[in-house]
Amino acid sequence: MLFESSRLKLRKMTLEDAELYHKWRNDLEVMYSTNPILDVYPVETTKEFVEQVILGSNNAKSYIIVEKENERSIGVVSLTNIDYKNRNAECIIDIGEKEYWGNGFGSEALRLLLDYAFYEMNPSIEFLFEYFRLMIGQFVCIQSSVSDRKETVDKVYLEMASGMISCIWAFYKMNTLRSGYNAMEIIELPIEFEFNGQKQKIYPSLIVTYNDLTLVDTGYPNFLPLIENEIIKSGYQMQNLKNIIITHYDDDHIGSLYIF
Repeated sequence: MLFESSRLKLRKMTLEDAELYHKWRNDLEVMYSTNPILDVYPVETTKEFVEQVILGSNNAKSYIIVEKENERSIGVVSLTNIDYKNRNAECIIDIGEKEYWGNGFGSEALRLLLDYAFYEMNPSIEFLFEYFRLMIGQFVCIQSSVSDRKETVDKVYLEMASGMISCIWAFYKMNTLRSGYNAMEIIELPIEFEFNGQKQKIYPSLIVTYNDLTLVDTGYPNFLPLIENEIIKSGYQMQNLKNIIITHYDDDHIGSLYIF
């Protein structure tokens, strides 16, 4: 057994899991968020894939997500394309049992996997942003596949956003422990504005890593000057902005992205 949380535990995937994985792999709704080339496979092809690609790879680690209360296997989470020299990897998750969607199990499983990655593999910051890119890609896929079920979409968005925030915080803690100083700082940017005669406020965030800036969300349209002003007030300059993360596609999060 690798890691446990209050509701989940991760165990190494084995060939005996191939039939269960086959069920998930052939469910197009399950695989839509992580596999852009959808297909249906015979069980022998899936067993061969598990044995040769998942279990036989020297640069991948896959774990079955087990819900502890019922001892039920509900999904799989993996580190793939592990580059030990440059200390980065890609992160993939599938919650195969759909009744568990939207209840935080994916976020919880990712935190367990990232604990392993950060504590055991000592990844570089590129791993963090590879994870962000993967999750942002999943936003687009999920919005396309289940857009007719807004409640489900909203729950999945919140779960993935929670996973992102947990990843940022894990990286921050690990860098603080290892370096002895705050290698990462997270700053809230209070953006005040008026709407329909009432004062409103939103809080995009700024992630500072060795003086490089990552902006989390861009506010409503035409908010660039307001955000730039808050960045300068925080002691940083716009030319240091290297990345933008969009947590989801509401107007107050993506509105000014086109300006940047």
